[in-house]
Amino acid sequence: MVVLRLARLLEPSLAPAEVAAGVLEAARLVLGDVPAWLLLGQNGELRLVASADLPPESARRLAHVPLDAPAVETEAVHQQRRLCFRADELGPALAWSRALVEEAKLPGVVALPLVPSERRAVLAFGRATDLDPSEEEVMGALCGFFVRAVESVHLPHETSPRSEMERIRDEIVRCRRVEADLRDSEERFRLVLEEAPIGMSLVSLTGRYQRVNRELCAILGYEESELLQRRWQDITHPDDLETDLDLVSRLVAGRIARYELEKRYLRKDGAEVLVLLGVSLVRDARGAPWYFISRVQDITEQRRLEKALREREAKFRGLFDAALDPIIILDDEARFVDTNAAACQLLGRRREDLVGHRLEALRSRFVDFDLRQAWGELREQGSRTGDLRIRDGGGDLRVLEFSARANFAPSLHLAILRDVTERTRTEEALRRREQQLAEAQAIAHVGHWELDLAADRVYASAEAFRIYGWSAEQGFVTREQLIEAIHPDDLEATRAALWAAVEVEGSFSVDHRILCRDGAVRVVHSRGTATRYPSGVRVLGVVQDITEEREAEREREELVAALGAERTWLDTLIERSPVAILLIDHKGRMRANQRAHDLLGTLPAGTKPEEIDVRFCGAEGDPIAPDGMPLVRAMNGEVLQAEEICIAQEDGRILATLVSAAPIRDEAGDYLGAVAVFEDITRLKDLERLREEWTSVVAHDLRQPVTSINAQAQLLARRAAKTAPELTAKLEHILASARQLNRMIGDLLDVSRIEARRLTLDRQPVELESFAIAVAERMAEELAGHEVQVRADGDVQMAWADPVRLEQVFANLLSNAAKYGAAGAPIEVAIAQEGREVAVRVINQGKGIPAEEMPQLFARFYRARSVREGPVAGLGLGLYITRGLVEAHGGRIRATSEPGRTTTFCFTLPVP
Repeated sequence: MVVLRLARLLEPSLAPAEVAAGVLEAARLVLGDVPAWLLLGQNGELRLVASADLPPESARRLAHVPLDAPAVETEAVHQQRRLCFRADELGPALAWSRALVEEAKLPGVVALPLVPSERRAVLAFGRATDLDPSEEEVMGALCGFFVRAVESVHLPHETSPRSEMERIRDEIVRCRRVEADLRDSEERFRLVLEEAPIGMSLVSLTGRYQRVNRELCAILGYEESELLQRRWQDITHPDDLETDLDLVSRLVAGRIARYELEKRYLRKDGAEVLVLLGVSLVRDARGAPWYFISRVQDITEQRRLEKALREREAKFRGLFDAALDPIIILDDEARFVDTNAAACQLLGRRREDLVGHRLEALRSRFVDFDLRQAWGELREQGSRTGDLRIRDGGGDLRVLEFSARANFAPSLHLAILRDVTERTRTEEALRRREQQLAEAQAIAHVGHWELDLAADRVYASAEAFRIYGWSAEQGFVTREQLIEAIHPDDLEATRAALWAAVEVEGSFSVDHRILCRDGAVRVVHSRGTATRYPSGVRVLGVVQDITEEREAEREREELVAALGAERTWLDTLIERSPVAILLIDHKGRMRANQRAHDLLGTLPAGTKPEEIDVRFCGAEGDPIAPDGMPLVRAMNGEVLQAEEICIAQEDGRILATLVSAAPIRDEAGDYLGAVAVFEDITRLKDLERLREEWTSVVAHDLRQPVTSINAQAQLLARRAAKTAPELTAKLEHILASARQLNRMIGDLLDVSRIEARRLTLDRQPVELESFAIAVAERMAEELAGHEVQVRADGDVQMAWADPVRLEQVFANLLSNAAKYGAAGAPIEVAIAQEGREVAVRVINQGKGIPAEEMPQLFARFYRARSVREGPVAGLGLGLYITRGLVEAHGGRIRATSEPGRTTTFCFTLPVP
């Protein structure tokens, strides 16, 4: 029908407007009943020559459109390519077309430029989607007809009417063939698109879907009509959009021919779907971008299966490596392909040292085992099991069971070994134990017996006779004797249980007491089964002495009662304790005693540790976060020993407490709960502060008279040297005592500054090796008889320290080494770099420090009692001050001692 309508357009008698109207009518047959218009170029303008379903006002606007007007139609003429814009995509640059679309209420504009030989023209229609390939081919044919029609009307005829008509008929025949081919091509294209096993779509340059198949709709969860109203940008996951847009821009720019991308779409129901997207760009005859062809494959399940496969492979590998039994995989040449850790340990080789090497290389490890024969039998039979002995990596003989399977995978052979060395030893030991058990049964506490009702006799083992206190010489007793042995209070119940079993040929079990011949009362457990034989009924049973078990049960009950009393005692102790106690079990249930309520405020049942409504601070006043609370730290496995923590009270007071906390675990180490103990040391802190102030005041006040004594003694010594030489020695003793007293006062002041945290440091870089040598030289008189050997191990950075205080540290340690070291023994000073610190070790030879004195070594006023005989001058503050000075520098100090050999003091200092 389209071809026939177009054929009529080629009549020479038609006017240009009639030709345009015919072309427009044919276009609407292809595109549907949409508003359409056709403009023809003339004198730099586009003139409206035909329109359909276009409002009159819009037609008047299109009467004359300048070729430089901001309209989609003029842009299509200028660019000589088809343009498609939705209504919401018409920006300010296309203001004229935007006004037309709004006025005519059109969804968008598609403009198709027509290229006659002498004139410019454009066919436009109101539509939001671009042409699909079939429409593109038909509309191209329409363009050709319009060109031919316009040329036939306006150009001079150079041929006779007959030749022109023949040409027209030929053109009609060609057009019919083209139309038939187009229909066939369209049908093939539709079938390929619709029946494709993957999602397929044709997409405009703006991203709007033009054609979609059923598979794509199923993947995205949209109906076809819904999907055609969307762009791919609208349903792409936001995190994947930027990558996709970048690839599209590179594709349009011609930098890539196509691309594939794993991305996520958002289905209609909001779910994410992972797809493998392949995109190609179709260009027109001029090479301009036309539309995209996209292929979408849902790989969500594939990736899930791949992930599951990787996890299974990881699990298999984990099981393979974690298997306790050695596993070996060999190829057809008996070369190692893989081994697990147990096999490597057994063979004493690393995996990389085994893989690729032949099993034959380990033949010397096998004891009395023909490896080649076993390998041949495995390949021939397909499987092989047996035992072998092998020497492991340490040379020990191991007994192994092996199970081998040939070709468990193509050209791969599996061998699983099991170390039965211990089992073999156990079986041998079991055989010995069975023999011993057979001998021990004679003295076991369980005896067996048999009651023959027809013969009225009870046959029993020696142990049964022993339990009842009978003589085993005759080998049996009568039923009356058995009844006499049962305690009268238990006789009726025991007899009833026995006769009930006899009547139904069943079993019985009963506990009862027996009266032994020696007068003792014992508790036994008797059980047996009655069986009817041709000769009568017999009861087979065993008797077990459970006197001790019953006694144990009684003791257990007493113990439970004692535990209850102990718990009551413990509850009372906790509740009346003068220190605050917080307990929390493994379920988070907290318990607090009365002192805890007084100290921390009322703690209702169910209060969690982090909900305690008090402010905890460190010793320096810095607040403690909820996760830093003592009980929380103990719940996390940390142990606190006498840590100082301050608690802010509601009345503004700050209480100083000494806190100890620890997790509570059972014997197996499993967590049961945690405990925290708070001891109010506010009064002790006040006394400590007063003591420190007193020490500081006393030391300060003593320094002035000591200084005066020292000055006067020096003056007298100088005068005595001239006038009374016999007094010089005595004055020197006075000066020495004054200097010693001055040092003691200095130590007291240092202790006061350290404990009050008022010690100031003037730090600067210090080269430790030369510094230590200089200090040793200045102390030469005090260190008389001891050579100080200073060495630096490797490259050592300079320390960041106060030289005055650092000399005090060196002096204290060197003096201490001289006092307590062996007479005349050298003192070593070793300096080494340890990370971002410098470590200094002062080593002296001597008796060493006993282990029991090491914990008090750095305590105040403490002097070792067993290191050196005789009195040692000083207050016992040297090491205490030394530790304070080192820690003030940010370092650490420790001491180690080998009794009878050496003592080493090691301290660290930071580097700049």
